[in-house]
Amino acid sequence: MALPEREYFYLDEIMAKLQMSRRDVQYWIGHGNLLVAVWVPETIFLQKSEDGASPVCHHGFLTLDPEASFVLFNHGEVMERRFYASYPDRRFDLPESHPGILITEKGLVVFRTALDAFMKTFCIEPTDQKKAAGRPRLIDPYIEEHKARIQRGIAKKTNSSESAELHKWGCQAFSPQAALSASTIRNALAQEKRKSA
Repeated sequence: MALPEREYFYLDEIMAKLQMSRRDVQYWIGHGNLLVAVWVPETIFLQKSEDGASPVCHHGFLTLDPEASFVLFNHGEVMERRFYASYPDRRFDLPESHPGILITEKGLVVFRTALDAFMKTFCIEPTDQKKAAGRPRLIDPYIEEHKARIQRGIAKKTNSSESAELHKWGCQAFSPQAALSASTIRNALAQEKRKSA
């Protein structure tokens, strides 16, 4: 009997699946493109609706607000009061009498459904599956540009220097917000060299 598919993954596993640096993953989470969830103990929340707020008891995973994720990544932790059973429609707030729930990065998970939605939006294939035709990874244009730079004789000698140049190229070819970080590009260049070795 085969093991069932996992429902969620921790951030280090997401980094490996997406071939992204920690900062890149944090960026997409903090800007609401990749939703993360946290486990909360049994707690009385106020569920917001058009008719007001009604108390609801919940324990288990809830989606973290992207703004809270942004604060968390910059300060190492966040005392949060706002969560979502279904983002952004079903919101749970803690009562004023509750001090808040402490959230750290170690407790963040990404559900498979959120990961699949992110990968579909940005046409990313997991590293443990063969790439489907017409579905390039985010790193592919950088690898192609790197190969073109080698042919033109302008590629830098070290991965660090070359990845910095490719990051600049990505900022111009796409946008500073969409460009992959130099560290992500450097890791991909190292993998390409190992493949060809």
